[in-house]
Amino acid sequence: MSQFVGMVVEDVEALSRQMNQSAEEIRQLVNTLGSKIQSTQWTGPDREQFLGNWQGQYVGQLNTVAMALDDAARAAQQNATQQTQASA
Repeated sequence: MSQFVGMVVEDVEALSRQMNQSAEEIRQLVNTLGSKIQSTQWTGPDREQFLGNWQGQYVGQLNTVAMALDDAARAAQQNATQQTQASA
């Protein structure tokens, strides 16, 4: 049984693109949900608390996830580039 050591560059590049796409989808989701929250007919302290949590906590957490995906995508792409250069 042989053991594969190394990288399939195309697979890692595809992974990087998928991570970037997922990060963008999260950003779009934040915008879509933010608009929907603002336009929802809802008044009272529960709405204010929910809106405060959305703006003060949830949006930031979702943006952190998107940035982490961007960072991971960048690292994967750098690894793929380095592998390509090393193999040349």
